Amino acid sequence: MTLPPRHMITFSLDGARFLYRVVGIIIHNEHVLCQRADRVSPPHWFLPGGRAELLEPAMTTLRREIEEELALTPTVERPLALIENFYSTPDRAIHEIGFYFLLSFPSDAYIYQRSSFVLRDGDSSQEGEADLLYFDWLPLADIEHAPLYPLVVCPLLRQLPETFQHIVYQEK
Repeated sequence: MTLPPRHMITFSLDGARFLYRVVGIIIHNEHVLCQRADRVSPPHWFLPGGRAELLEPAMTTLRREIEEELALTPTVERPLALIENFYSTPDRAIHEIGFYFLLSFPSDAYIYQRSSFVLRDGDSSQEGEADLLYFDWLPLADIEHAPLYPLVVCPLLRQLPETFQHIVYQEK
């Protein structure tokens, strides 16, 4: 079977946008690895991962995105949650579906040796111009005070679920 060209599973329709993301949660020494992009305004943190492609399994998406962003191959420990996130921007309503997985890396991985770092996005949307990705280990004890989106992920990080969760979050 010949696969079609790469197509991210995202579309806009009648003033609304749909996104399908796969996300990795990386915890080390009571901190979670978060990232922000230099072109995102207003600045805020989000968890590593990205948009799934058409006909791409979630685990493949996750590995691809983490390898593009961190140049490391993750070990997927277990799925944690499916989050349906409904929110708005000034110009549209957003419906985001996100699969969240707990990830780990070998104990000597470079990310565990640094408190923060900056990398170029390995899958930049602008030809010839890569976005900068800023990474930092945010303390779990204060995670509710960080501008980390989606907001519903903060309680999930403070208390990782023992079983897979389905969470629906509607922005107020």
